[in-house]
Amino acid sequence: MLPDNHGKLGEYVGAAVWGSSPSIDIRRNHVYIATGKLYSAPLRMRQCQERENNQTKPTDPDECVEPDNHSNSILAFDLLSGKIKWNKQLGGNDVWFFACSNLSTPNCPSGPNPYADFSEAPMMLNIYINRTKRDIVVDVQKSGFAWALDRDNGNLIWSIEAGPGGSAGGG
Repeated sequence: MLPDNHGKLGEYVGAAVWGSSPSIDIRRNHVYIATGKLYSAPLRMRQCQERENNQTKPTDPDECVEPDNHSNSILAFDLLSGKIKWNKQLGGNDVWFFACSNLSTPNCPSGPNPYADFSEAPMMLNIYINRTKRDIVVDVQKSGFAWALDRDNGNLIWSIEAGPGGSAGGG
């Protein structure tokens, strides 16, 4: 779920797949998963985050998230080949170390570092929007934000702050 580190230390670590079971869509031949945060990120990414921290408006897409960084993401895989069909990175630069709960700890990444883990597999739902049926996947991050994506292509259908975030889960 992360770029190849080519054996270098201090690069990408994390993007765990949480939840006990993926969601399987037989009709589309897709498997849907959601991933967690980073535990370590390359220096170039941390420096990019420091630059973004000084901006008044976030970039979209997040300039600090490299294309193969699938942390804090919802992904659809082809059921037979295992190849990524689509992915949506929804957490920005979220590098978290448990030791950084105390912000005075040295070597912690610069903020804001939202707790954007997805802690369960996406739910597959069928909804109606303006009398049109839509097949979606929905998941909630520990930050409290809920996201609904189109099952065919990963396009955003809606998002909402469902509730207060927290380390044990949000929404």
